[in-house]
Amino acid sequence: MILALDEASLYLQATTMAVWAPRGQPPRVRLDPSRRKINFYGALNLATGEELAWSTETMNAAHTVTYLEQLVAHWPERPLLILWDRAPWHRGAAPREFLRGHPRLETLWLPVAAPELNPQEHVWKATRRAVSHNHQQKDMATLTQRFEQHLNENTFPSTLLETHDYPRLCAMFKRVIYKIEPRPTLQSALHRSSVASPGRSSFGYSLFHASASRQPCSTYL
Repeated sequence: MILALDEASLYLQATTMAVWAPRGQPPRVRLDPSRRKINFYGALNLATGEELAWSTETMNAAHTVTYLEQLVAHWPERPLLILWDRAPWHRGAAPREFLRGHPRLETLWLPVAAPELNPQEHVWKATRRAVSHNHQQKDMATLTQRFEQHLNENTFPSTLLETHDYPRLCAMFKRVIYKIEPRPTLQSALHRSSVASPGRSSFGYSLFHASASRQPCSTYL
């Protein structure tokens, strides 16, 4: 199973978006000078669109481990491949130790400064439009509950795997067994793909190669 993981912050101060309104009656948005906020961890199942979100006061290595524990418990029987960025709380000693102790959990670094490659970013955007843009909520706890409820009770389809031909690559290479390698980066996988298969979707090939280092490719679908 392939999951796209990311974090986001939700402020009581409403963010804005363009809306229709009667002429002469512009919509108003409350100001909150306190800058109160809550943080969210979120992971998107790229095959089903299912989201698993968790709210927390802070984002750090210890809370990353807590969230990874939730992912492992939520999908207890499946190998998991996580796509995430190089945030400091992803690279600390605690997450590294947790990953070493859970071999069915693999990670793949996304390129630096390329949030558009992470489908979880689109989940945040859709939920902000539905819940927090232009909101009139005065209570942080209620706003947090609405935001988290929208995340966990809706599905968010992603075309990332189909766009980069991952299912076809799985069918082509599912019988190939690779030796165990260090955890790959997307950049190194892209380099291998450009050499080994210049006409093929490089990001899709990198997903396959990353998962094949320990688990057959098809087990992540």
